[in-house]
Amino acid sequence: MRSKILILFWFLGLAVYAQHEQLFQEANTAYKNENYTEALNKYHSILKEGYTSAELYYNMGNAYYKQNEIAPAIYYYEKALRLSPDFEDARVNLNIARRMTMDRIDSLPKSFFQRLAERMIFIYSSDTWAYGSVFWAILAAVLFLFYYFKADPAGKKALFISSMAAWFLFIVFTAFSISTYSHEKHNVYAIIFAKKTAIRAEPTPASQEIFELHEGTKVQVEEEDGNWCRIRLANGNTGWMPCEDFKIIGS
Repeated sequence: MRSKILILFWFLGLAVYAQHEQLFQEANTAYKNENYTEALNKYHSILKEGYTSAELYYNMGNAYYKQNEIAPAIYYYEKALRLSPDFEDARVNLNIARRMTMDRIDSLPKSFFQRLAERMIFIYSSDTWAYGSVFWAILAAVLFLFYYFKADPAGKKALFISSMAAWFLFIVFTAFSISTYSHEKHNVYAIIFAKKTAIRAEPTPASQEIFELHEGTKVQVEEEDGNWCRIRLANGNTGWMPCEDFKIIGS
């Protein structure tokens, strides 16, 4: 009985995947035919069913860009890169879309260790590092088993060294996964969707306006106080703005 239920769920999963894939292809066809509104409606239908992927977000970003909707285009390119940090096409299109925003914000200089982490660790998502750590753990265990039952001294030594190397890589990948997960969790970013929003010194509409931001600008969300959120820009400037004026990038 249990096996029949598992088989049933397996077939249901295949049916749902096939349905998503068909809808995705229909949306892509609509995009190629320059029916961007229809394409976006289909892409959003896929999202509502709980399916996400870097390719889906990338295509949505392209569709919004074609309609000159820069804020959602940037938003979905960012979401694609959050799922797949090495998605080069999404990164290129994101940089193109950013040139169409009004705000020009220079980033603060980064330390050697920050640059190193971005180039070596944060180029992949925490899930990718986790999958890698599982692979090395399995390989290390298999190599150790071969070492344990191997009779030849020379082969035994090679298997032991290989097993230890795999365990070392398991530790490294696990550490990178934890570090990336912590970075993703504690660094919350958002894209401004409001055409224009005032950044104030305090979380009240009557407080002093210290500067102004426009749609498509990326901000880091540091704190929430009721309907107001404290944000930080890449140049280090901070202030308060209505939380409803942006969308959290998330995953």
